[in-house]
Amino acid sequence: MKVQNTLTTGTSRRVFTAGALSVAAALALSACGGAAATAPATATAKPDLKAAGAGTITMWVDAERSPALKDITAKFQADTGIEVKLVVKDFAAVRDDFITQVPTGKGPDLIVGPHDWVGKFVQNGVIAPVELGDKKAGFQDSSVKAMTFNGSVYGVPYAIENIALLRNTDMVPAAAKTFDEVMAGPEIIFGSSGLTAGNYHQGAIMRNIFGAKIKHVLGYPGAAELLVAVARGDLHGDGISWSSIAPDLTSSGKVVPCVRFSEATAPGMPTVPYILDKARNQEERQIINMAAIFTDIARPFVAGSKVPPERLGILREAFNRTVKDPGFIAEVARARRDIIDPMTGEEVEKQIAELYVTPKAVISKFANAIE
Repeated sequence: MKVQNTLTTGTSRRVFTAGALSVAAALALSACGGAAATAPATATAKPDLKAAGAGTITMWVDAERSPALKDITAKFQADTGIEVKLVVKDFAAVRDDFITQVPTGKGPDLIVGPHDWVGKFVQNGVIAPVELGDKKAGFQDSSVKAMTFNGSVYGVPYAIENIALLRNTDMVPAAAKTFDEVMAGPEIIFGSSGLTAGNYHQGAIMRNIFGAKIKHVLGYPGAAELLVAVARGDLHGDGISWSSIAPDLTSSGKVVPCVRFSEATAPGMPTVPYILDKARNQEERQIINMAAIFTDIARPFVAGSKVPPERLGILREAFNRTVKDPGFIAEVARARRDIIDPMTGEEVEKQIAELYVTPKAVISKFANAIE
């Protein structure tokens, strides 16, 4: 099973500037909401919603946006006769709560959240596509595109937010424009539990192969402590699984990814370079792959070499079905984890076989690269 792992940096000490447009929030239909939540407050809304049997619409919203929606929902009720109940939720927890509550029938009809939640919601089967119809022309193309996943629109955008990464000109007089410039920039302080940890190896690869000025501070117990240190500016960044990062840290721009060490891309994760694509020759690819492969394989389920082939086939098929089971997916969501592009037993076996034929010279250079 692949675990998305990425190097992240905090914007408080970024070494380059960048800008991005993202939909700040949108209305996304839950799969249990049905047609009752699709119509806007127009002359056609009343018959459409009434025909669907709607009397009340429940919407989850965070405390910051709740006041602004009160007047809008009051007007909607006046126009349609349908009450909209605003339920204020903790922004840090609402995404995962939505994923776990919708399958039980206790979720809301609507939720307000950023566009980068769409992929994970679709993956968990808790939202349904919406049809904007002739209203689509009234939205900016970038906002509709942000709410689109695999060709279907899943939310109604209502705002666009400009997010910028700021540069301290006293520390970094000139802005970096390329990946290589970032790697050659000022010293970056990362954290890790110790010299054998995966995130230490990833930072060491960046330092010893690409020349990044990365310094490690050791002794952090785990990901939670590292993220706190990044958020408050004690560390510039870390190598961590994408699912371990709290949504408010990424939505606020306090933590942003700059490179990923796994081939798979997590739902909602911004587009960033894959570390293997940055290798300049075959030897570098082999060295980097020895670090990246453990991120892709993560923690495989293994069986003894004497297990009969037919029994091994049964175990593999059971695993493949389990990772697609809705009940299992809901349990994973409650644990605030992600299932990202699970690898089959055959795929893992192939990667391990390739790893075992790595030339000794490359293995020696890999040992130096992770020091």
